[in-house]
Amino acid sequence: MKKSELAIVKKVAEGIKIDNGDVLKSIVDGFDTPEKLSFGGFNAKSYVPEIVVEKQNGKKDYFIFAPKYSKKMISEEFGKWIFFNIQSKKDNGVFHLICRKDDSDKLKELLESKQIPVEIVGY
Repeated sequence: MKKSELAIVKKVAEGIKIDNGDVLKSIVDGFDTPEKLSFGGFNAKSYVPEIVVEKQNGKKDYFIFAPKYSKKMISEEFGKWIFFNIQSKKDNGVFHLICRKDDSDKLKELLESKQIPVEIVGY
């Protein structure tokens, strides 16, 4: 991930309001690192969320960074988005996508057309 993208993730992480007892983890400096997650199995692909909010009631919200929109980016990132959508549902949380404001409508429409509920965090 580029330094400029990490800076965006850091701003989002710092802007998230958490309740007492909730834990915010992020891949950026100043936070505990989220754990790597996978579908399971020996050769399973694993992912680390850019930000995770572990709520006191056991729910977890996942924040995933989306690079600038392109067809190549979609093909590279789509599996990750599906994974975190499933993981969010499993953890009774919300899947958030951090993306450029210019790309937010396209990405929200794409994900909703695939029945992937998402909250967009624009920058």
